[in-house]
Amino acid sequence: MASGIYAALSGAIASEAKVDILSHNLANAQSAGFQGFRAVMETAQGKVNNNELTFAAKPLAITDTSQGPLVNTEDPLDLALSNGVYIGVDEAGKTGYVRGATLIPMEDGRLLTTDGQTVLNDSGSPMVVPGNARDLRVFPDGSVTADGVTVGQLNLVRFQNEQALQQSKGRLVIDAGNANPVSAADSNPVMSGYLEMANVSAVKSMTDLISAQHSYSASIKMIESIDSLEKKAASGLIG
Repeated sequence: MASGIYAALSGAIASEAKVDILSHNLANAQSAGFQGFRAVMETAQGKVNNNELTFAAKPLAITDTSQGPLVNTEDPLDLALSNGVYIGVDEAGKTGYVRGATLIPMEDGRLLTTDGQTVLNDSGSPMVVPGNARDLRVFPDGSVTADGVTVGQLNLVRFQNEQALQQSKGRLVIDAGNANPVSAADSNPVMSGYLEMANVSAVKSMTDLISAQHSYSASIKMIESIDSLEKKAASGLIG
């Protein structure tokens, strides 16, 4: 088998992985607080049939932690955060983190995000407010008041190793154990009445996606061409 087919195959695999990354970005481009991925392409050296070849390595998916644009909603339960700060939430019994939230009061006093996660307080327990409260406010330090009475403090953290966070679903991220969260309440990071939009551009994501799809198609055509030439060569030898 011609050694060039391996290089072409590696290019197809790398392009397909990049398509997956960009498709994920595009699907979440309208999700408030979503942090997109940057596909970092790399190469690797290898030897096939004693020939030195350069292969396309599977791209690294690096989280873009830059802040997205802020939108003024004037809703006191819409919360945006300073860059690098997250709110702790409970997702199916496990702690996760989001880059902001719209708080939804429930009858039992819990506060939920629009994705159904339970918002946590600074001790890691569900944030609970009086079920009959009419005026809920969140202050810059994350303290929560109900009808003028302080009822708790949001779980606000920043991470010493933010790149160690893993995206779970949508805009939810989890700490696999080495992101090292520390309290961020003392920096007054909460902006009530604002939402942070996704930090990816739908137009750029679509353009990059089309480019990656073209690269994938070109690699597949190269594989097919090499395969066709080998079959013709084999047919000639047999004949």
